[in-house]
Amino acid sequence: MKRKIVLLGILIVCLFGSGNLFGDGMFFIGLQGGWSQQSIDFREIELNKDTAFLYGARVGIRILTFVVEGNFYQAAHNIDASDIGDLWDSRKINYNYLGLNVRLFLPFPIVNPYLTLGYGTYTADIKEIGKDKSGGWNAGLGVEIFLAKKFSLLGEARYNQGNFEIENEELSIKNFTFHVGINFYF
Repeated sequence: MKRKIVLLGILIVCLFGSGNLFGDGMFFIGLQGGWSQQSIDFREIELNKDTAFLYGARVGIRILTFVVEGNFYQAAHNIDASDIGDLWDSRKINYNYLGLNVRLFLPFPIVNPYLTLGYGTYTADIKEIGKDKSGGWNAGLGVEIFLAKKFSLLGEARYNQGNFEIENEELSIKNFTFHVGINFYF
């Protein structure tokens, strides 16, 4: 019985505690930059992993320990496919994400670790070959650190996966992103 009461107490604090004890405001806009690492399955061959710079923006609303945010980012990867053919070798893939994410914070003052889950549209555009869009889920974890009442830094790691068909070729792209960013609350 005591264990159930303790677990219920922890759940109530996590759900209704002030996850934004240091921050002031519930709407935010932010910028992000970081790294995107891609693994592409193509013609039953897994191509070399490629790391690229990503950049993007986010806008959202924070209510207690929950955040709902719209998020966009883009990364440009290069394909190393010399053994497949000249058409696909040395091509650039512009990889975009536009979606909606939900974050659940643990309610600590100043430093707020969180879990994130989202769904969005992924676009893969291979220069001079074609492009396709695919919907998919993503999941990750991160931490947001409040440096002032209306300003925070954050770091987040996220896993995404999309399946595309470009020029009648099936591509499965697994993408791991790590990004840092700033949020301005108002």
